[in-house]
Amino acid sequence: MVILDSSYRRPSGPFEVNFESASRLADGYFTESRQPLALIQYGGGKQFPLSVECPSLSIPVAQLNKETLVEIWTSSTPVATGEQDEIAYAANDQALVGVSRPAESPGQLLDVVTHNAYSDILRFVKQKGYPNLLRVWNYLSDINDEQDDLERYRRFCVGRFNAFRELNAGFEQALPAATAAGLHDPGLLIYFLAVRGTSQPIENPRQLNPYDYPPQYSPRSPSFSRAMVKDWGTHRQLFISGTGSIVEHRSLHAGDVVAQLTEILRNIDALLEHTANVSGTDFRDECTTSTFKVYLRHAADLPLIEKQLAHALGEGASVLLLNVDLCRKELLMEIEGSYTR
Repeated sequence: MVILDSSYRRPSGPFEVNFESASRLADGYFTESRQPLALIQYGGGKQFPLSVECPSLSIPVAQLNKETLVEIWTSSTPVATGEQDEIAYAANDQALVGVSRPAESPGQLLDVVTHNAYSDILRFVKQKGYPNLLRVWNYLSDINDEQDDLERYRRFCVGRFNAFRELNAGFEQALPAATAAGLHDPGLLIYFLAVRGTSQPIENPRQLNPYDYPPQYSPRSPSFSRAMVKDWGTHRQLFISGTGSIVEHRSLHAGDVVAQLTEILRNIDALLEHTANVSGTDFRDECTTSTFKVYLRHAADLPLIEKQLAHALGEGASVLLLNVDLCRKELLMEIEGSYTR
């Protein structure tokens, strides 16, 4: 795993994502050269309103950081904001960030809710001129519980797959990077990054393409890429999906969070090496991490992996630690991240 140099400065681009102390979101944080694109808050406690408008989302999962952090997206170029089809959005000339909170009515199946939400998102981004989903975050309640004899995560996969298949011909060739994590509060929360132009999906040689998973994992394949590379012209970015202790399609090291972390780091190393081979960009060379999110099923596991995690991610990494359920019952943690070069 690359050790990051905290003195490295991220190149300017269409946006930046930072994890900031909530106390920094006072008057003066935003300027003409740093305009808000989105605010994502975690924890379900006190919320921190902004003095300016932008899409915002409060995700009711516990933070494990020593201080409360908020995820803030900013743009160095003019931003247009609005709401359409129950999707709040902010966009500059290259990228659009959107937030969707589809309602899940009592008795309604999650695959139906997910299908409708993704259909709306896919139509919306095309209409707005940002037709390519680059990165999506999904937070769904009771992710491992059954609903009408099928696990809710699998129902989510069915709905997402059907929406992509109906609206995007050849969709399996350019699926976004993605994360799916579990909430205990009711609801489905989605936020996403959509862009103009194309991007390059990246798979992991240690892991089967999720689209090719055998049907034991879901009646319809999980529809995401292991990572995506985006060339912005002045620099390139790598967006890594939520990565678990999975080799080929099998979960490894059930019940052992330390061994799962070691396997996750091997998966990320393999992904970085493969990305260099297929994209021509080695994101381990003179790169900084814009964000890492570490998802832990059990908060009590953090002391067991904290030192290894800090060493692997490096002193310059910006890390958000979240206590969530994960898409497979046996998975105890996942890591996602993004690199800029």
